[in-house]
Amino acid sequence: LKLNPNDSYLIQRLTLATYKDGQPNKVGALMEAIQILTKLDFKNSNDPETTGLAGAINKRLWNETRSIHFLEEAIVAYKRGFILKRDYYNGENLTLCNLLMSEQQVKGSNIEAYHLVEADKVAKDVLQNVKRMLELTSSSQRTDYKWILATAAKLSFFLNEDYLSYEKSFKELADEWELDSYLESKQVFFKFLER
Repeated sequence: LKLNPNDSYLIQRLTLATYKDGQPNKVGALMEAIQILTKLDFKNSNDPETTGLAGAINKRLWNETRSIHFLEEAIVAYKRGFILKRDYYNGENLTLCNLLMSEQQVKGSNIEAYHLVEADKVAKDVLQNVKRMLELTSSSQRTDYKWILATAAKLSFFLNEDYLSYEKSFKELADEWELDSYLESKQVFFKFLER
């Protein structure tokens, strides 16, 4: 079996494994992962998996370093992925990153308002799509069903709609790490509702 070193699937899996490994430390692993992903020209890629990985890595680099450059890169990657696929993963993360970016702007500025409007617009679009998905499918039909529930719960919460039934259904299906991930991102939305 001969492996192609330019195979996008293999590069994506190596990127994911590298940043999840966390060695020698979180930032080092993330920087190594983004270097691996450059082989796929993620800034110009039309592959939502590639753009999603670029967004995830840059969002994590933002969390670790608070360098605005990484948050800007995460927004670009998630926006590209969302335009290409119109999916809940890229959409929810684009919403979150726009909220985080709005926090970095001068209060009351046009740039702050832009990011808040973008977050709201994308959240409404994604929520409409995931509600439709939940009406048309069941947990036996989709392996990502619980994540659709999680997105519906978080975005309903953010948009001040009833979210409790989605959250309850997600919690019934979620493993501990999945629940932790859900609560961590829900906390970002909660912070904005307190403002």
